Amino acid sequence: ILDRLRNAGAGDQVDSWVGTGSNRPVQRDQVEKAIDPQTLSDLAEQTGLSRDELLDRLTRELPDAVDKLTPDGQMPVSKGPNLLDEVPGPSSSRT
Repeated sequence: ILDRLRNAGAGDQVDSWVGTGSNRPVQRDQVEKAIDPQTLSDLAEQTGLSRDELLDRLTRELPDAVDKLTPDGQMPVSKGPNLLDEVPGPSSSRT
């Protein structure tokens, strides 16, 4: 998801979350561009939030969540799938 956010124009923000400085806010439209529309609908249904509420919450919470997952200023080395890699982007095929 971080690469998709970078591709949606939020590269400086993502870098600030991963880095050790303060977290820059992301724009809601950047989050919306980075996540597959069906995934957003599925998450809204699963959480009981409206799509707008979900996007608002993701926009607000993603910076701190990524910051906490990258305490040393870099993505942790993982031997398996990473939670942030599991969110389909807009061009992902869904099965």
